[in-house]
Amino acid sequence: MKKKLVGLALGAAACLTLGMLTACGTDEEPPAPQEGTLYQTGVETFWAGIGKAYISFEYLETPETPEEGELYGNVFRVNVDAGDGYSAWLTGSWTLDEASDGTFGDLTLTATWDESAENPTTLADAQSGVAKTYSLTDGVYTIGVGIPSAGTVRFTLDPVKNSMENDSNVTYTVRYIYNAEDTTTLYRYEADAEAGTAGFSGTEQVTGSPDEAYLVSAPKAPVREGYYFAGWQTKAEITQEDIVNGVSKYLWLFGEKLSTTGIAKYESMTEAEREERAIGNEVMLLDSADVDGTVTLYARWVQAKEVATAEEFCAIADDLYGAYKLTADIALTGEWESIGAYFSNYEYYNTEWWTYAFRGTIDGGNHTVTGVNIVTAEKQVDNYMAEGSVWHDDGTTCNGTAAMFNALAAANISNLTIADATVNVDYNGDYLYVGVLAAFDMGSSLTNVSISDCDIDVTFDEEGLTYRTDLFTAVGGLEAGGWTNYVTACAASGNITLNATNKVAHGGEVYLGGLLGENYAYMNACRTDIALTLNYADEATAEEDSEIVINVGGLSGSGTQIGTCTVEADIDVNAVKEEGASSVNVGGIIGAQRYLTTSGCTVTAAIATDGCSLDAEKGALNAGGVGGRIDVYYTLQILAYTSVANAGAENNVQNVTINGEVTQTVIADAVSVIPGCWYVANGDYTVSEGLTVPSNIEEVIAAYGSYMPLDSLQQGIIYIMNTPAQPAA
Repeated sequence: MKKKLVGLALGAAACLTLGMLTACGTDEEPPAPQEGTLYQTGVETFWAGIGKAYISFEYLETPETPEEGELYGNVFRVNVDAGDGYSAWLTGSWTLDEASDGTFGDLTLTATWDESAENPTTLADAQSGVAKTYSLTDGVYTIGVGIPSAGTVRFTLDPVKNSMENDSNVTYTVRYIYNAEDTTTLYRYEADAEAGTAGFSGTEQVTGSPDEAYLVSAPKAPVREGYYFAGWQTKAEITQEDIVNGVSKYLWLFGEKLSTTGIAKYESMTEAEREERAIGNEVMLLDSADVDGTVTLYARWVQAKEVATAEEFCAIADDLYGAYKLTADIALTGEWESIGAYFSNYEYYNTEWWTYAFRGTIDGGNHTVTGVNIVTAEKQVDNYMAEGSVWHDDGTTCNGTAAMFNALAAANISNLTIADATVNVDYNGDYLYVGVLAAFDMGSSLTNVSISDCDIDVTFDEEGLTYRTDLFTAVGGLEAGGWTNYVTACAASGNITLNATNKVAHGGEVYLGGLLGENYAYMNACRTDIALTLNYADEATAEEDSEIVINVGGLSGSGTQIGTCTVEADIDVNAVKEEGASSVNVGGIIGAQRYLTTSGCTVTAAIATDGCSLDAEKGALNAGGVGGRIDVYYTLQILAYTSVANAGAENNVQNVTINGEVTQTVIADAVSVIPGCWYVANGDYTVSEGLTVPSNIEEVIAAYGSYMPLDSLQQGIIYIMNTPAQPAA
């Protein structure tokens, strides 16, 4: 079937992003169901993408000796992961009317919560102890749950797709059929290839007439025992001959290419700027060649390929959506050719459209890969423009990344050690991302991935600028850039040196971290034993000054949500900009805290900043045991997604010296506009004691700036925390 490209007028995207932190539902699967689970919804996210939750519907046999206060029979649970694993925040009973022909009626939930509590978890639009009935609409029940500080989070239960009793629906195809009398509505027709059943299961809104329309969202990813789902295709069976540059020629992508944040940036650009970076709002059109305006999509299933040799490990590049399991230690030789590509326009696009990123699964089997030797940040873009490549254009350049994987997107990598990796890169250009595992990661899950005894040496300047106007680089032991991803029980040890020089403009951004460079991820139970050295100099001769912002941390250059991590670091920062604006932020754990909190961590670090020489009036040097500064510009944006949020550091243990002196400073620059603990957004805010605090949102934006418009920020409050750390025992 022919596929077509089109650039349509921009509209509201289905998923809001906060500095690339998602604040909507994800495709992530919940944990494996417990025995007795009959239905289980998908995972929804909140708190700017950091919190996760799903609802399970179970049947629990009543024991001979029931426990006091426990529910039995049909029990539902709202399972929430606030950073320390899933636990039930709301429990109740449920009934689901089901007819003998398999059709479904009303779903009824009853739950009890403490209405006197300050902010309980509740069923939305319901009363404690009173049954709430939900009707089936377009094949699903929509259940609203009030979660503290997150407002109402909505879950969808499809009694067919979300059933845990059987997997008869796992090989279905999906056909979208237009109603001839209403060309803006599609009927979703699903056929079960194994069971031989079929039926209309809902409708979906699309944009335009049949010859201009595209599908807004994908069906829920199916599950099949023993297989991995590798995306929707327009061909029933995909062979290796159908894959070019690691991507199936028959892959179907849903929705618009631009993310919400990307749309805002896109609209502010000139046509020349868009063309320079090959940025366009593309969609995949339904095939208008079919008279009835239908398209049939097939689930692509892959089984894990066993990887036991260097050749087999390198062959991961042949299928970027595949599944792999190491069965032996791997010894690589020669210079490593990075897998996949990060194009310069990817930051504007929804994750699904990062076509040439690795999107599959790797289970390392607790094996070790050695011999990684990375010497270049250049990628031959011509390979991706050749005849037979994937149908759309990913951009004009994919230079500026150096790692085993140039990009990850919604991948899953676990139980892998990369030992004795060497990275020696000298590059100039618009940007540079350098890490051992990945240069840039959007929305992946990394679990128990260790970088052992790495040796990273990076030299970068911006003499090769083409579309940027200043310097930008991020370097980390594991990943250079991590956005909306989950990094759990990962580690890095070794030495990292970054030499960054301004030669064109006077400013830009520099990130250096032991594990991550520029970090908008959730990190838990991670550890580093790292030596970091940053050498920065301003040698530019530009007439106009611009600020250089440098963020260096033993765990991460910038931080979002970090918990129970352990950091040991020697950090040496040498930054010379004797005239003009600068902000140098150094912390034992993070350089700049953005959005949320660093808590429950332990840090032992020796920080040296006596090699810094900055403008006495326009330069700022912030160094603390946990962090250098709270970045209010980013922190403020939380209020677009939640009414109450925390930001800063608390309950950490530190043993940190700065230039040889023990420091008690937690975050050096953590002063709020209102002395104390809060910023207040639109409207006045009344605290529990009845005190009304006037809005200061305009003053905060004036002081710190905001990329979110005023009318998009909710009434809300941010608690700024900078609690004294406990000294290490």
